[in-house]
Amino acid sequence: MKVPYGDGGQRLLKKRISAHSNASEYMPLLLLLIALLEAGEGTSAGILHLYGLLTFVGRVLHAYTVALDGTSIRGRVIGMILTVSSLTFTSAHLLCKALYAQLQ
Repeated sequence: MKVPYGDGGQRLLKKRISAHSNASEYMPLLLLLIALLEAGEGTSAGILHLYGLLTFVGRVLHAYTVALDGTSIRGRVIGMILTVSSLTFTSAHLLCKALYAQLQ
């Protein structure tokens, strides 16, 4: 599989490139949101671990089902649901903390 650029028309390599690029779109934002929550006061370690676990499991499940041939789409859907849930929960958590700080 010596392909210097692109996917060389190989279906499996194209799927793996897609899985990698999808992760590179979500991971920086999710890690930044979790880091902001950790930097602030009052967020428990359990909540941070939960958000991290949702992110990790979602990304691994999504990448696994996209990168391999013959896997069902169900894993990809569940992986994206977990990823979007983590993104939604961390964003909402940060927003609530900011609004609460403004009310104080």
